[in-house]
Amino acid sequence: MPAFNFQKQFIASITEGTKTGTIRKERKDKRCPADKGDTLTLYTGMRTKHCALIAEVECTSVKSFMIHQGLNEQITCYKDGRPIKHQELENLAIADGFKNSTELVAFFRKTAGLPFIGWHIEWESKA
Repeated sequence: MPAFNFQKQFIASITEGTKTGTIRKERKDKRCPADKGDTLTLYTGMRTKHCALIAEVECTSVKSFMIHQGLNEQITCYKDGRPIKHQELENLAIADGFKNSTELVAFFRKTAGLPFIGWHIEWESKA
């Protein structure tokens, strides 16, 4: 049962059901962090005394995800190896708990750096 840790800013959108996915950096061992059909346990404060379960959800999709910054500073995002169109990226960003794609890209630029290589994991509530 894969477990994922979330910052406090995402708790409300997870419990309200508006956050239906997460983007995770590629692991050093290159293994995929989850598989379709897995029960995912979503926590906040993992590895601290404040650890709390947010939800248990069912994984519905796992796709490769990349954010690339070109020479002219233009950002291109790829899901499952194909470029994501602007509206699809906006929808993905909102479903991931961000206001828009600009906020999503800024978050990953700050926390993981660009280019970003990882996974987009989607779920459905078990409730």
